[in-house]
Amino acid sequence: MKKLFFTLVISLSTIIAVNAQEIGQFWMGGSFGFWSSKEYGEKVTSFQLMPEIGYALDDNMGIGVRLGYLSKEGIEIDYDSRGNQYFEKERKNVFVISPFVRWAFLKGHFGGMFLDSGLGYAYLTKDDSDYTEQEFEVGIRPGVAINVSQSVSITGKFGFIGFKHNKQGYGGDYDRYTYTNSFGIDLDMSQFLVGAIVKF
Repeated sequence: MKKLFFTLVISLSTIIAVNAQEIGQFWMGGSFGFWSSKEYGEKVTSFQLMPEIGYALDDNMGIGVRLGYLSKEGIEIDYDSRGNQYFEKERKNVFVISPFVRWAFLKGHFGGMFLDSGLGYAYLTKDDSDYTEQEFEVGIRPGVAINVSQSVSITGKFGFIGFKHNKQGYGGDYDRYTYTNSFGIDLDMSQFLVGAIVKF
């Protein structure tokens, strides 16, 4: 029910929404996301911080780069020496770099919608572990921006459409990795980011 409510709010907000960037104008800002859920009866949390900087090439297009940090908590299932199953909380740390092109459309006095299309690279580690994960993505992240003033906009980004390649496993003496490729639309609320940009 919560997911449906938030998805509905986000969908409705798209009718209000970034005024065209002025040509040659820079913007700075970023997004913040927080997600809490239960796994095997345990509460787990995740958050992400994604600062960005960009430059407007014309009224409807800009280029930028996003750097970020994600912290994901999850439950790992393991077994003791007697074969008894137990659960253990584990936190993953993710570092992200993502250059993108921003296309603005449906612009108005109050704001507009945009699409961030580009590449992404993420490097993930686990606390106290040799486990690593690398992910490459190519795709689109839709968003909406609401103008607070001529130079400040509140933004919301939701979902991902595109392709991802994932490499995960253990290095060192183990040197054991698995590879997966995926393509599709991800509208999970963990993909929802709220932020702001300042134009100067």
